[in-house]
Amino acid sequence: MYQRRHRFTTSVSPALLAVLVGCATMIDEHTAPPADWPQLQRQELRVSFLETQRLCAPAIASMTPVALALSLGLVAQCVLIDFSRNTCTKVRPIDETDGDQHEEEHCQGRDHIGETNLRDAWAAYKGSK
Repeated sequence: MYQRRHRFTTSVSPALLAVLVGCATMIDEHTAPPADWPQLQRQELRVSFLETQRLCAPAIASMTPVALALSLGLVAQCVLIDFSRNTCTKVRPIDETDGDQHEEEHCQGRDHIGETNLRDAWAAYKGSK
């Protein structure tokens, strides 16, 4: 499983799973996607707040120190990208209404400014094929 950078390195398997923080209220600018980014099928998973924290836990562990402090170690939502299944799943609490466009940007391959998590995950996945 691929986890966002910062403080760890992980090996990348063919069943690559990229996890991104849903931090729409903190970071609202994104990079251009890689030119060959795939058209991923969109899915949405509406779960309880606690289940959101469980599913998005890898994103919490990979937050920048500033994002971690601002979020108090919690996420509002995240996306799970599985290149082997060609899916981008938006995970969010049942009552969450904000951030949909922000998460859509991640499904389109757009990283937060100053980060290369999605770009790196896509390159690693292609390299494993």
